[in-house]
Amino acid sequence: EEARYAAERIRSRLSAKVLKRTDAQPLACTVSIGVAVFPEHGLTPGALIAAADTALYQAKRAGKNRVIMAAGDEAQPGNAPIPVKQPVSEH
Repeated sequence: EEARYAAERIRSRLSAKVLKRTDAQPLACTVSIGVAVFPEHGLTPGALIAAADTALYQAKRAGKNRVIMAAGDEAQPGNAPIPVKQPVSEH
């Protein structure tokens, strides 16, 4: 939920901007954002990117200038997370 909220804040702030053009009318700024989170939508970087990309295109098809969260559990059992080495504490 925090990731969706952060994406919505970005979308909202960008939408409030008006770019001034030197030649004519001001240009409105909009953005569509797809959000995916670990591990709900993928266990690997590739799976997360694919889930976010799918959500992004759903946002564009739904009318643009919106945030869409990846749907369902996109994580696949065969995609094990990449282990992260923990720092060794020195005592």
